[in-house]
Parts: sequence; structure tokens; C-alpha cells
Amino acid sequence: MSEYATLKRRPILFPDSVSSFHDSIFSLKEELKALVADDLQNKDAYVQTAVEIAIDLRSALADWTLTKLVDDDTRVAASEDLLAFAEGFGCGEAVKAARQEIESIANSSMRKMGDLYRQGKLNTVWGHDYASGLDHSLRRGARWCTSNPCKIQGYKKDFPEKYASLVEQIKRENPGASTADMASQMFTKVCAISARALAPIYEATNGQYGFVCLQVDPREIRNTQAMIDQVHFWNRAMAKELNMDKPNVVYKLPAVEATRLWLYYKPVGLLTTHKDTDSRPTVFDNLPAGMPRVISVGRLDLNSEGLLLLTNNGELSRKLELPQNGWSRRYKVKVHGFVDLKKLAKLADGVTVDGVSYGPVKAELESEQGTNAWLTVTLSEGKNREIRKLMKFIGLDVARLIRLSYGPFQLGSLKKGEVREVPGKVLKEQLGSKFRL
Repeated sequence: MSEYATLKRRPILFPDSVSSFHDSIFSLKEELKALVADDLQNKDAYVQTAVEIAIDLRSALADWTLTKLVDDDTRVAASEDLLAFAEGFGCGEAVKAARQEIESIANSSMRKMGDLYRQGKLNTVWGHDYASGLDHSLRRGARWCTSNPCKIQGYKKDFPEKYASLVEQIKRENPGASTADMASQMFTKVCAISARALAPIYEATNGQYGFVCLQVDPREIRNTQAMIDQVHFWNRAMAKELNMDKPNVVYKLPAVEATRLWLYYKPVGLLTTHKDTDSRPTVFDNLPAGMPRVISVGRLDLNSEGLLLLTNNGELSRKLELPQNGWSRRYKVKVHGFVDLKKLAKLADGVTVDGVSYGPVKAELESEQGTNAWLTVTLSEGKNREIRKLMKFIGLDVARLIRLSYGPFQLGSLKKGEVREVPGKVLKEQLGSKFRL
């Protein structure tokens, strides 16, 4: 729909009275007659305005704005009057297409959904989520539209002449602007076109519906302040473009809660799982009160204890578990049996046990008393029950297993069951090169 048609639809969709409704339609026809007389070459473009508004009067747009003032028969009569007016100028094909559109709207499941909602029989509402075709959706009952930069490409494809004129306008208004600035300006103008089309719904519902929902840059998903700054930027830009203090725009903020990490001393006897089919106690059932929902970085089995990292960020958990990070896990291990130092040293070369290949493991004897000994074991893979299987491979039984560290994070003085959050500054220092916080 042209900017001219958009402007002319407003007094018809927002009349002060039934008489002003009829006066607006009469004035429109007289104005179009005069325009055609002065510029016959562009007759079809002018008369198309009458056709577009005739369709509006038979669509969901009129349901929003005219229902309490103009009855259905009056709306239909006015629509038919405008179509007859267009047909009188020899625009029969446009009128035929308009009647097909009116029939399509009447039979649209989307329109029927809107009717049921107004009758209180359905709670579902819907919006427009395409790069183009907003008018098509609005006429069938869409209540808002979403937008992201791909909308520009849809506009360029569907309205090449308008797109080219907008580009030229932006160049004139912003001499020497960068490509990024040009794209930002274009996005603003295209979204403003959608916002103007939605204005009737926005005004009719006092801002409950009829808004454009803008997508801010998802690359800043970890930076809430950057997201907020973007909202302020776009709101100022849209307010200026629409000449409104409070534009009919809302924003999609793909921001997440700030990434947090905790050190937890897992006691023996707790499963590292959120639920257990046998109702056995879990780590997450025994966290201190006030902890947010968290997930673990890796696991410690039922009979193991020591340092377990907990985080509120699933992506961080997955990344910290990756062997390619090069982070070592260090354990204090009590074993029973005779410690063969040669076999112990051999683990540093990597071994295969029961068809499973294990990478290099550094195992050192710390103390020994009879058939009991304490070892320090360092590995980087963390495969399922890796230490227990490797110790059994060299003839030792694990009596106790305590994780002392995970990468740069240490168990330190933590007591069993205690949780300590890693300060944000430390988190950035340790993870800055590995993870975007």
C-alpha cells in the first residue's frame, strides 16, 4: 500500500461519527477525481487507493476501528461504493482482484480465529512474522509484526522501486555514511513503514496490540547492557522516523542471565543428576537454599567426592567439559593393593582398557602404608569412571576418590556440602579466552 493510501485510510477507519465516515469517503472520491483529471497517466495508481480502502472496509482492520460506530451493512455499502467508483474509471481488473481478496479474507482461517477471539470463544491471537506481506496479514487479523534485518531483503525483493528510492533518500540525508550506517537507516525506515500500517490497531487498542517487534543484535546475548543500549538507539530512531514520542515498537531482547559459576564440595552418596528413577539423593536436592537452577560441569559418581563446578549456563557447561580446552582435573586417590611404580608411570603414555582408549594420565605416589596408599592423579579427559578403571587395570582398588581441582578452580578449604560462588572478576580472568561472558 502506498504512503498516500495509508494516509487516506486514517479518516475513514477513525471517523468521529457516521456522518464523518460518509464525508471522508465522499471527499476521497472527489480528491481522486481531481488527481486523475490533472494526471491521467497515473490514473491506475490513484484509483488503486479507493480499491485498497474498499478491501480494508471488509477486513479485520475495520473490525478494530469501526465496529462500535458503523454497522456491517454500512461498511459493505461503502466498500461497494468505492469499488463501483474504481470500476467507473475503467479499472475493472483491479476491482476483480479486490473482490477475490475480499472473498479470500472472509474465508481465511486467520480471520475466523479473530472472530472467535472477539466472541470470547478463543484465546489465541497471532502476528505477522514474514519479511513482507504485512497488509495481507493485517486484513486477516494479525495484531502485530516481528522484524529483523532480513525484512530489508524482503522489502527490496517485493518493492524494488520503493527500495531504490529509500536508498537514494538515505544517501542524500547521510552523505558519506558507512555501509553499516546505511543499513541501520534502511532498517529504521522499513520498520517505520510497518509501524504506520499497524497504527490503526495500536490506537484502537490503546497500545495493547498493533506494534512492531524489533530484533536487537543477538551477538550481544551475554551483554545485557549492550542490549539495553540498542533498545534506546532504535527507540530514538523510530520515534524520530515516526514523529512520535512513544512509537508503537517493542523489542526482542535475547539476553540471558549473567553467567555464574559455583564451586561445590560434593559429598559421597549423592548422584550428579537432577532426577533419579530410584529416588536416590542427588546433588541438586541437597544444595543450599536460595541457589538458582544450575547444572553441573561434568559429573562425579556416587562414591566420589570433591570439587564439582556448577553453573547457570548450559553452553558454558558444555564448553568446559571439552577435552580440547586442555583443562586438567586433579584427584587425591586412596587405593588398596601393591603400588607398582612402573605400571603407574606407564599410564602417562595412555592405555587401552576393555577396548576403550584413555589418554595420558599422570599418577604419582604421595604416601604408602602397608597395602594402603594415597596417589595424586591428573587427567584431562574425564571419561566415565576413568580413574577407577585405570587403577583396576594396574591391580589397585579405589577406596576413596577426591577431586581437588578442575582447570584453574581449586577445592581449597571448602567443606563437604559447601558452595562458594566464583567472583565475576575471577570468572572473566579465567574464562575470557575460552568463553564469551
